[in-house]
Amino acid sequence: MPDQLDRLKNALADRYALEREIGSGGMATVYLAEDLKHHRQVAIKVLRPDLAATLGPERFLREIEVAAQLQHPHILPLHDSGEADGFLYYVMPYVEGQSLRDKLAKEGELPIGDAVRILRDVVDALTEAHAHGVVHRDIKPENILLRGRHALVTDFGVAKAVSEATGREQLTTAGVALGTPAYMAPEQASADPHLDHRVDIYAVGAVAYELLTGRPVFMGTTPQMVLAAHVTEAPQPVTKHRDTVPPALEQLVLRCLEKKPADRWQTAEELLPQLESLTTPSGGMTPTGTMPVQAIHVPRRKQLIRAAGIVGLAVLVVVGWRLLLGRGERTAVGTGGTIVVAVLTFDSRTTGEDAESFSEGMADDITTQLSKIGGFGVKAPASARRLSADTMSYSDIAALLDVDYLVHGSWDRAGTDLRITAQLIAPATEEQMWVEEYNGTWTAADIFDIRSDVARQVAAALDLKLTPEEQEQIASRPTRNTDAYEAYQLGRLFWNKRSDEGIRRAIEYFTTAIAADSGFAFAYVGLADAHVVSPWYTFAEPTEAHRQAESAALQALAIDSSLGEAYAPLALIQQNDWDLDGAETAFERALALSPNYATAHQWYGTYLVWLGRIDEGLAEIRQALDLDPLSLIINLNLVEALRAANRFDDAVEQYHKLRVLSPTFLGEWDLAWAHIGNGNLEEALAVFDRTNDDLGRLHVYARLGEWDAARRLYADMQEPARASSTQGWRSGLSLATAAWVMGDTNRTYELLERAVEERDPGLVDVSFRIQPRVGLWNHPRFWELVNSMGLDLAGGRFVQLEAKSRR
Repeated sequence: MPDQLDRLKNALADRYALEREIGSGGMATVYLAEDLKHHRQVAIKVLRPDLAATLGPERFLREIEVAAQLQHPHILPLHDSGEADGFLYYVMPYVEGQSLRDKLAKEGELPIGDAVRILRDVVDALTEAHAHGVVHRDIKPENILLRGRHALVTDFGVAKAVSEATGREQLTTAGVALGTPAYMAPEQASADPHLDHRVDIYAVGAVAYELLTGRPVFMGTTPQMVLAAHVTEAPQPVTKHRDTVPPALEQLVLRCLEKKPADRWQTAEELLPQLESLTTPSGGMTPTGTMPVQAIHVPRRKQLIRAAGIVGLAVLVVVGWRLLLGRGERTAVGTGGTIVVAVLTFDSRTTGEDAESFSEGMADDITTQLSKIGGFGVKAPASARRLSADTMSYSDIAALLDVDYLVHGSWDRAGTDLRITAQLIAPATEEQMWVEEYNGTWTAADIFDIRSDVARQVAAALDLKLTPEEQEQIASRPTRNTDAYEAYQLGRLFWNKRSDEGIRRAIEYFTTAIAADSGFAFAYVGLADAHVVSPWYTFAEPTEAHRQAESAALQALAIDSSLGEAYAPLALIQQNDWDLDGAETAFERALALSPNYATAHQWYGTYLVWLGRIDEGLAEIRQALDLDPLSLIINLNLVEALRAANRFDDAVEQYHKLRVLSPTFLGEWDLAWAHIGNGNLEEALAVFDRTNDDLGRLHVYARLGEWDAARRLYADMQEPARASSTQGWRSGLSLATAAWVMGDTNRTYELLERAVEERDPGLVDVSFRIQPRVGLWNHPRFWELVNSMGLDLAGGRFVQLEAKSRR
């Protein structure tokens, strides 16, 4: 009302000049104002008078004080708060842009990539807030502001301040919603007095559902109906309303929306890497088998034989993949072609990390056993994990993976009793060629016996006779300790996530497995794999990480010298130590012992590209893709290898084919540099602008001769290559390339020499990552640095300068 507005203007006149009302909600009215002291526009939120009267200034300001301490790129900061003439208010920066609610009102459902990016920013903000004990309690599109490509969360602490000061958690008689019905967790809707941060996780799921489908999770004609639905009704699948949403993303959202807090993601810190893995790759030519987060199983009862229908997403992926590989039909079995089999993830009604690791572990174990049989070609289980017989027919899965037969099954557990059903399927007819139900106990011995028998029965069904040596290999038990086996499977589950938390937890589980059984060779392999890539994901110090990886790999080989998988991390360590002869020998040994191990082919391919043996490297990467065709990081490695070969048009084409497989797996950095290689600087700049990549922008501005813009960016980028001790080791190579472009030669070599001293794993990419961009090879100090690594150049390839001693 005008009198009230005038009174508010007068009350704040010494500090703020109110201009106009810009919004209102259940708890507050928002005004645009000028901060008279700092000469800036701000947004002032003024609590409703009836609510302010109930709270009182001391209680409100005490409760909101903690939120005022939050400082984060995705949190709208609290500048000021107070009481004036009976008004309770708080002041925030004024953000020019729109709220997420405004964007939804204009566009409805959002592009999947945009939705995931916004959710990532929101969860990043929640990670910071929860770490400081601040629960938002009112995450909704109205409280998410959009500035450029980024999201800012506002109103932290306000709902909590209101609820704790008034003692109300639900709709009040005054009509104030302490939380918004469309986004309220069941425990919040039912006025549970013991709320924690998991109400925010639920709200993230509700917001995500709306971003992806254009509609709330639950709808009703009254707030009470909506609240009741949150408590009692199951949400409809996201794909019912939009069938192009990837299964992993759908299941991530549905896990947020679990009724019981214990069944949701437990922390924002746990949820954040899941979203990040759906947003970007690990970044460049990382020596891993990175791919987006694996689907969490949703409780369900499945039939063993499914109809041959396929939903829209599966059609898109199948068509895209056939275009990607350009393959014809496989050679028919029985006419000289090798039988190729893939094992799908086993199904279960049980949920949780233990169940997920067992479901994937059974597929991994059976794949490993089948790979020991001559006459088989076996696809890496990583690709099979990304497919679901819920949404695709067996024939389409087989076509996508380019295999002749599928092994699929399910399992259930009651106490120590274990039941596993397995089947061999001929995809063309969906005929069961063999099916068996096994009943045993939850022990490592029974589990290994079952997986070994599955391999034997599959071979028999395909008329393959096992040699005595193969029989012995299949019958082997890697461990007899059930605790060690369970910890190992959990380690692999988290290893496959390829995130900071994932790698850290993988190391913990592999260490636990070794403590339970010091003779468990595969647990040492897992530990070596986790340590060797940890500098890329956890910012572990490279020299120490590689030392631990080497120790674990050598221990695995001391137990079982036939493990090709153990030679792969050893090869990577020697590559990162610039021991070319040692790396080559280890890669060759890994592939001789485990020819179907996709990661070994992948890492060997990137190594060969680094050496300048581009054609050989491309062949190895393509072999890795043949074994693991849906691995997104291997597909991205192919983009990078094509770019290293100066085949920029092919790199751009391959990148767009990769996007068909996964619209949310961006990798746009490589697309931009392929455009630069083609001289398409404006296209490259558009990509860098879209991804907010200042380093990329600097390179383009320098090539365009826009030096003022380049200098401004370079000044903004000046920060130590090594972050604070709490953040761990970070590579300075990107800044080194920027320094070279800007003519800052001393800074360039200071950073490069530090990289050599620290054994920066990024240096293995220096031959094609840095040189083609900035011409470092033309400078004599570059060769001094290369020679300090024990390397030289001959015929356009890196060679060993002299015999090197191990560090």
